Amino acid sequence: MHPSVAPVAGQTVTPAYGGWYDNPDGTVSVSCGYFNRNDEEVLEIPTGSENFILSGDPNQGQPTHFQPRRHWGVFALRIPADYKGETIVWTLKVRGETFSMPANLNADWKIDALDG
Repeated sequence: MHPSVAPVAGQTVTPAYGGWYDNPDGTVSVSCGYFNRNDEEVLEIPTGSENFILSGDPNQGQPTHFQPRRHWGVFALRIPADYKGETIVWTLKVRGETFSMPANLNADWKIDALDG
């Protein structure tokens, strides 16, 4: 058996941005995932002061149960069609550290593989 690349436990979790895509109703969805730096430890971070979204409802379906390692497309933040460019940020506070992921609607991050 090969030694673990990441620590087994005791590390943090960061939110991760995965791009955005258009929805048929004119809204936009921002694809979000996370990176749990542990090889084995599952972390529980309930929504609230340590797991929240800024701009709109602080609970927008973000995970509270974080499996080890990197996970893509876990949930999507739905951006209204009349979006005015307000900052939308997912924040996690883990083990005394704060990690934030701002939503970005830059054309370079558009996920076109979902078209059609």
